[in-house]
Amino acid sequence: MNPPAMEHFLLTRFNVRLADRPPASDQWLRDRLRLFTTFTVPSVQSQTCTEFRWLALCDEASPAWLREELAQVALLEPVWVHDAWSPGVPAEVVHELRAGADGLVITSRVDNDDAIARTYIARVQAAATEEGFVNFTSGAQWTQGRLYRRLDPSNPFISRVEKGRRAATVFAADHNKLAALGPIRQFGD
Repeated sequence: MNPPAMEHFLLTRFNVRLADRPPASDQWLRDRLRLFTTFTVPSVQSQTCTEFRWLALCDEASPAWLREELAQVALLEPVWVHDAWSPGVPAEVVHELRAGADGLVITSRVDNDDAIARTYIARVQAAATEEGFVNFTSGAQWTQGRLYRRLDPSNPFISRVEKGRRAATVFAADHNKLAALGPIRQFGD
């Protein structure tokens, strides 16, 4: 069997421990899970293209109830991380899971309180023709009971396209600093 020409990983940093902070509280995890199951999960599960793997990066010390809840989410693959967060964490996870040695690898990010358009994965894959970043400039933000249109030249849903076995991933830098790592191809509505 030939390896795929393209592999796509949708990455959600759910509650990976930060080196300089205490672990997330039970209340924060419950609130975050509510947002995740209300917004993020339905938006990912309704994608028109299903050729991707959705990974949730989670603290291995997470409580049993959270592990059980995340295990029930269709399409989601929780990855229990021992180490504190660093850009190397998702890079190592993707490296371990990749089936193809030399094809394109796409890493896209979606936060655990966000939603993506139904065609997001399909549009990213259609645009992933060369190395660099794929960014959709139009988005929306729900704040204090109001919905706002938002234009962003390096939004949190940005994707990175790389070649070869070792992918640095979209988490190699903060989303607003990725232009220093390669060209960002912008797409409007």
